[in-house]
Amino acid sequence: MNENRRKIIVKEIEYWKQSHMLPEQYCNYLLALYTEGEGETQTDQKKHSILTRNAISYLIHLLILSISLFVIYFTELSFILQMGILTSLLVVSISLFFYYIRIRNKNHFAIISTLLLLLVTTVEAGSAVQAHKALVLYAITLVNCLLWMGLGKNLKLIYLSVSGVAGLILLVISIFV
Repeated sequence: MNENRRKIIVKEIEYWKQSHMLPEQYCNYLLALYTEGEGETQTDQKKHSILTRNAISYLIHLLILSISLFVIYFTELSFILQMGILTSLLVVSISLFFYYIRIRNKNHFAIISTLLLLLVTTVEAGSAVQAHKALVLYAITLVNCLLWMGLGKNLKLIYLSVSGVAGLILLVISIFV
């Protein structure tokens, strides 16, 4: 068979596989038939690349969360140094968050870890500035819950909207109890 024709057929089968026009088993069989059992197809290479990128992202965000919790709870650093470290980690996390939104990859772990780090940083800063004022912590929690609900609606992520609503309910209960 002509090599150019074979490439066209393989690309077409990969498109069928990607758009689920045929079951995956059929596409794999046809790809193996037309590529004569050669290595990975383009879609397999793309999947491998995406999995590798996501794994690196998970490790980076896990490292950021670990460092931030270590800085807050297990060090005797001054408040300014703690906030400087947390702010720089938050900037890195937010940058990665916007990067994933820009490439239209909803990396859920990046979203969750960024919002969790934002919550921890703002609560830590608020409790240090106004140590015995519960109103400041209520306001910080309210803003974070509203942010979660807004992002959940904007990104069409149910768990963020539910978390924001649950946080608001718990906030109202804690205020009146």
